[in-house]
Amino acid sequence: MPQNERLRVWRGELKKTSGGLTKDSLIRNKRGKIVSKRKSEAARKNEDNNLGSWLRKKGDTFKGTPEGAGEAPEKVNQPEPKPKVVNPKPKPKVVKPKPKKKVVNQAPKITKLEPTKPGQHKDLSKVSVGNIIVDKAPKYDKATYLKMAKKFKKYKYTKDKVIGMLGPLPAGVTWDSI
Repeated sequence: MPQNERLRVWRGELKKTSGGLTKDSLIRNKRGKIVSKRKSEAARKNEDNNLGSWLRKKGDTFKGTPEGAGEAPEKVNQPEPKPKVVNPKPKPKVVKPKPKKKVVNQAPKITKLEPTKPGQHKDLSKVSVGNIIVDKAPKYDKATYLKMAKKFKKYKYTKDKVIGMLGPLPAGVTWDSI
């Protein structure tokens, strides 16, 4: 179980982990890791834990093998290995023909478009989101639109580019009158 999920339960952001542990069933161990309270208590009470003989006491140095390291626990309930049976006549392999794959509604191949050339701009008025084309309504009132369009025309912007940025021309206005 990811530690971050337990941390979110510990902080109160989640009620329980995916394994069902709630905040009252979690505890921080001596290294600060959030662990199950029940498992932690069981490991603390169990003297035959998996690291018991290899753990050092405070102040011990590394000299040879640790105490009790040579004593391996006896293996209990290990089944005896079964003798190998040699089959005198191997069975012939049956090769089944693979069924042919059916082609169903293949998607059209995507062809690469030419990159835009200097001075060219993408027409964003026809871009759709979720297959819905949104008509551009005028963003500005007539006076503001004309003021901005005059500035753009002064800087040699084309009619299409201005319409792409500001929206369609207001009613009764032509590009030549700007």
